[in-house]
Amino acid sequence: MLSSPSEHPCDPDARRESAVVLPTPKWLPVVVLVLFCLVTAATGFRIVNDFYSSTPGVFNREDLGYFDFQNAVYYPTEAFAEGLNPFSEAYPEKYPVERGLPLFSPLNFLLHLPFSFLPLKLSAAVYFVYSLGLVMAVSLMTLRSCKVKFHWSHVVGLGTLIMMTRAGHTTMFSGYMTLELVLGVMFLLEYGTRRPWLGALGLVVAGFKPTFAIPLVVLMACRKQWTAFLLGIAIALAGLLGGLGWLASHSSWSEVVESISSAQETHVNMEDELPENSWMRIDFLVVIAKWTEWVPGTKEHFLVMIPLLLVGGIATYLAHQRFPQDGASSLVGMIMVLTMLVSLYHQNYDLLVMVAPLVGILISKSVSWGSVSRFSKWLLFFVGALVLTSYWSSNVVLSRIELTDFQWKLVTSLNGILLFVAYGTVVIESFLLGAKPAKGGASVEDCPDTAKQA
Repeated sequence: MLSSPSEHPCDPDARRESAVVLPTPKWLPVVVLVLFCLVTAATGFRIVNDFYSSTPGVFNREDLGYFDFQNAVYYPTEAFAEGLNPFSEAYPEKYPVERGLPLFSPLNFLLHLPFSFLPLKLSAAVYFVYSLGLVMAVSLMTLRSCKVKFHWSHVVGLGTLIMMTRAGHTTMFSGYMTLELVLGVMFLLEYGTRRPWLGALGLVVAGFKPTFAIPLVVLMACRKQWTAFLLGIAIALAGLLGGLGWLASHSSWSEVVESISSAQETHVNMEDELPENSWMRIDFLVVIAKWTEWVPGTKEHFLVMIPLLLVGGIATYLAHQRFPQDGASSLVGMIMVLTMLVSLYHQNYDLLVMVAPLVGILISKSVSWGSVSRFSKWLLFFVGALVLTSYWSSNVVLSRIELTDFQWKLVTSLNGILLFVAYGTVVIESFLLGAKPAKGGASVEDCPDTAKQA
């Protein structure tokens, strides 16, 4: 169901008042609750089956349940709290992990500090409940961004669908912190213009991972969200320097810097991280590397990123000029998340950032989707739905079937290829729209509050 354009394009509250009301048949709450319980139980069973039978810290493709929770959340946070550098070689000597952590913002450790105070298995159980709450938060914010009137069953229903996708299931099953990053991106997209403090908070959280932070900072600048931009960078830098300073107080600044560089190099050269072996990577560089049998270094990653980010930045600027109040579920949101995903290192679970704009295609009140051609709109929805549910390239499937080298490359490249097609589609649509005001829409100049921001 596609919504009609708002009569008040500069007034988010007015858009909400004229919102589409999502249908709520009597059977929906019961069906949604039953499905939610089944999906949660199935995911929990898989985690328990792997988590309690696996050796902590040892990577095994057959036992990945809560592997990332142990290696990216619990143990590095515990090490950080006691002043042991989780990026250093001393870290795996004391904790049951194979190597130092690749670069994350130390603010990530502060957020997860409460989990490190609990025994591992109890902490894992609490984190699972916490993750369920984050799924519902993503669902709730998605529906709010679409400016529709909804029932609680829609929130739970969308959250359940999120967990059923490959990206959602991988996140829940592995215990990775993807949902926090996704919420950060959504806050940045939704509030970066209207409520800069919330947009800045979103940038700080999304900035836990440099592969999120670098593209998003550039794209925020293209939207001229200077207040959120400067506040977010200031808070993130303060957290980075403060956290690294804490580690340096237990060793030295030179040792901390050297350990980060060494850990990052080790991470890039891990066998499963190499493009030819990766079944999780979705960025465009990995597609090129697979088919040319090329092993790109850090410099090559940035060289490929620059033109993709430049073109995506121009598209973001053009779309923002026409639809300055648009948020996470809009065309502008879709341009920004696709640019981020294709331009720099990303894995399958990061695809959850596409949930809001994909739902927006169906139900959003955003004028921008009404300005996109029907073909492009449904191509984007089809591609997005396909990559989110791409179980064909999951570890469960690939470990159970025999593939030739060509078939392996094709299957594990398909997500990256489809995302690049979607990226090209939104770029072309944005360039075609240009600076001409949309019918029923408003440019930056038509919205005084936004014009001040820009």
